[in-house]
Amino acid sequence: MKKYAKCLALLLFILNGSDLFAQEVDSSRTNRPKWYLGVGLSNSIYYLFYDQPKNPNLLLNSRFSPVDFHLRYRVNQRLHLEGGLAYGGDKFHIKSQGVLTSGEMVEEEHKSRTHVIALPLTAKLILINANKALPIYVTGSVMPAYGTTRYLNRRTGNNETTTVFDVQDEGINVFAMAGVGFNYKIWRRFSGKAELLLLRRNLTNHYGNVKRGDPWGERAVRSLAIGFNYYLGKRSR
Repeated sequence: MKKYAKCLALLLFILNGSDLFAQEVDSSRTNRPKWYLGVGLSNSIYYLFYDQPKNPNLLLNSRFSPVDFHLRYRVNQRLHLEGGLAYGGDKFHIKSQGVLTSGEMVEEEHKSRTHVIALPLTAKLILINANKALPIYVTGSVMPAYGTTRYLNRRTGNNETTTVFDVQDEGINVFAMAGVGFNYKIWRRFSGKAELLLLRRNLTNHYGNVKRGDPWGERAVRSLAIGFNYYLGKRSR
């Protein structure tokens, strides 16, 4: 419960922070669109955990890196809200040969495939350069995710193939992220973003989604995210 409370406090801080920066600006510089349609590409790896795994190896989790499509609404000059749909997945496939105790030569095939659907909800609060070409902001997100992983093992010997096991695990996890980023104009209605996610947590499982043994440099690279937005409709004041 403490983790959910921290996540809620983070979003409330960003939402309430918009009131701290509610100074009026010149109307000639506020002629900006209200709605944006965008895509986000994350280099982060998220680990989705299963409560009761059915796979024979009892693997507790799978991993994914989400790609999201989102709709952003500009509440005011400093506060933006986003809602979107994200997809990520992973796969594994290996074949090996061995000898059974009976002396029979066999080929083993191991496969797994993961599919994850997520709903990221994000608030962004611009701190610096709200009406300039390179606004810098803080961001906080909550992302419920539903995932499935299918595990398949086939064995081939004497020109016959048998299925050793074919099972599927599924689970729902909730993730929380926070970080800093900036927007930059690309061309006319197109803009880009770059973010560094300083906090990434799996609120459902205490192991989180960052393995402690990973080198600091690798964790930093895995915290990067980029995206692109397209301005919708007419510009509004």
